[in-house]
Amino acid sequence: MTEKMSREKAEWSPEWLTIREFIHITPVNLFHKEQEEGEKQPEAEQQLTAEFRALGIEDMEEVTGLHALKGSFANLEYTLPNGRAVKFWEDNRIYIGHLLKKKNSDRFYGLVADENYLMVCEAGSDGSDAKIVVFKERR
Repeated sequence: MTEKMSREKAEWSPEWLTIREFIHITPVNLFHKEQEEGEKQPEAEQQLTAEFRALGIEDMEEVTGLHALKGSFANLEYTLPNGRAVKFWEDNRIYIGHLLKKKNSDRFYGLVADENYLMVCEAGSDGSDAKIVVFKERR
């Protein structure tokens, strides 16, 4: 990481996926301390991954793993059909989720879950124009 980048207050961005300095970084995984290549997912992560896959969102890349997400990163503002703007998550909590590219689009799917709820949203690469795709209570 460059000195300039380390001094700045950095928020994760999908653009990091194309920056050579970040390609080697393995995302944090709350289900176990280190994510080894070829290592089997722990049961809790397998269950949550299966729940996201079962949603059957056709143009979403396959969910292969989940990571820790800072609440302020996941807590986008959504406009409900009645015009009211709302946020669903707490900025200072850690959630489980992932950011996946929407096939044939420049948009992304954001997956977020806690012990009670599961959400998939669609947004621009900077989090703009966020739309709820699925929000449901977990089993």
